[in-house]
Amino acid sequence: MLKNNERQLIPYVLSIIAGSVVFAVNSNITGPMIQPDEGSYLAIAAAIAGYPNDLAGSYYAGYSVLIAPAFWLAVEPQDIWNIVRVINAILFSFTYFGLYLLAKYFSPSEALQHRVIAITVVSLYPAWVIIAGYSSSQVAFAPVFLFTMLAYLRAIDRGGLSWFLLGLISGFLYWIHPTAIVCNIAVVLGGFYIVFQKNRFKVFVIFLLTLGGMIFIYRLGIAFLVENHMSTSGLSPSYHYPSVMYTLSPLLSLEGIREVTARIAGQVFYFSIGTVGLFWLGLFALTPNLNQLLNPITNNLFHKNAFAIVIWFSLVGTIMLTALMFTSVVEAQRFDQWIYGRYVEGLVAPILLAGILNIPSKKILWAIPIAIFCAWVFYSEIDGYSPVLHVNIPALWQDYLFHEQGIWWWLIIGSLLILVVAIVSQPIGLLIIAIMFSFSSYLHINEHVTMSKNEKKRWLLALNTRENFKPGTCVGFDYLTAETYTQSSFRFDFGFVLYDYKFQRTSIDRWLKECNGPLFSYTRNLNHQNADLYLVGASPLGGPEAWIKK
Repeated sequence: MLKNNERQLIPYVLSIIAGSVVFAVNSNITGPMIQPDEGSYLAIAAAIAGYPNDLAGSYYAGYSVLIAPAFWLAVEPQDIWNIVRVINAILFSFTYFGLYLLAKYFSPSEALQHRVIAITVVSLYPAWVIIAGYSSSQVAFAPVFLFTMLAYLRAIDRGGLSWFLLGLISGFLYWIHPTAIVCNIAVVLGGFYIVFQKNRFKVFVIFLLTLGGMIFIYRLGIAFLVENHMSTSGLSPSYHYPSVMYTLSPLLSLEGIREVTARIAGQVFYFSIGTVGLFWLGLFALTPNLNQLLNPITNNLFHKNAFAIVIWFSLVGTIMLTALMFTSVVEAQRFDQWIYGRYVEGLVAPILLAGILNIPSKKILWAIPIAIFCAWVFYSEIDGYSPVLHVNIPALWQDYLFHEQGIWWWLIIGSLLILVVAIVSQPIGLLIIAIMFSFSSYLHINEHVTMSKNEKKRWLLALNTRENFKPGTCVGFDYLTAETYTQSSFRFDFGFVLYDYKFQRTSIDRWLKECNGPLFSYTRNLNHQNADLYLVGASPLGGPEAWIKK
């Protein structure tokens, strides 16, 4: 038998082990792959660490704050990348630890070994495992959202310090990604419910002031300073998030409403099948009791209702916001963008945990008719199965093996798995879910390793610059000659490799006057225009050429 102090060490030890395993399975990821997403977060981290650059955009800085130490601890880009993966693994450890604390709240009387099994199975959910191999904000969003919910539960029965802590954590969530505004509103609504039931107006004001202060500090302080340190060329940043009005514009037409509805259905289909029904089993467990919602605070459903308000509003709001964002962007026609899960997967951990703790239950079968209905709704709007970026839908392993067969085969296979989990014993059901989650992660990481090794070739010309020019040298990227997304995306690869150089967008004329290092350009035969220019190299995979002055 374990002594009490030994039992208290278990969650810490398991969290470290979980993080170590995730680091190991992503160990062959050789560098960032998704530009400009990963490149932008790394560029923000470099700017925070004291290395100005020219890669300003609309990506938020919260995750970059966490990985910025990598640029202090190492010099070479590959070493920096390895440290980023270590930090990601630590963030995964916090996800595991947060699940452990939440499981104690959900099932305080459950045997320790049963809780540990449930937490471990949930932590295998592929979105959190595979994202540790990317420099992406979602690796931070999941643990910070978990600790936001834990702080919220703590604040329900406690004083001002707990509400201040809640404001800090939920405010930092906004620093990580703009979709967190939905979660912030959800926590405010949950706070209103607590105030109404418990007459705790003073502590609620503390929370509102702290949350508002965190958002204010970010919007008018950190965001401004970071952008200022990432615009060394003086050119405008590259903004990619649509404005609020533009995001809502699809609701002004019947066609737009149909597409938004289809994209919502696509997301719900993905979570119904990808989680083997746990998504719905968890939501049923976390559904507020509407008959008891406004009853006196002495009823024992109060905490459950308060928690459910935040979860449901966060989930529904984020799904709707995601659908609106991708509908408003005309180019967002890849299949994964129709069933996009990445924004929502940062906040489903409590839902999946509640679901796994309620296995076995026949309620899981509701996932099948819901998935059928959602498949029919969004299938009527999509136009074929275009190439897929699997990081956005990592739990849909069916697409790897049965892409050509399409959604109805995926539905049949997913429904059969849900049916099996519903009728077998708890241990077998948990084993099936663990295998499916792990299999999805295996398929994705195997693909990611191959793709990242190929993408690493994009570094070659920038690495050659590191070998031949000293840090601090002015290096130009002739952005006017980059005509396609692929061509312009090389700027983010080069920006990371040359983080400690004066790397910036420029024109040929400006480069000739201001820069003492090479120019990366897509204009061929530049020496025909200027005999003083000398070609020193060309990038593979459609990248630019490098020119220097004789």
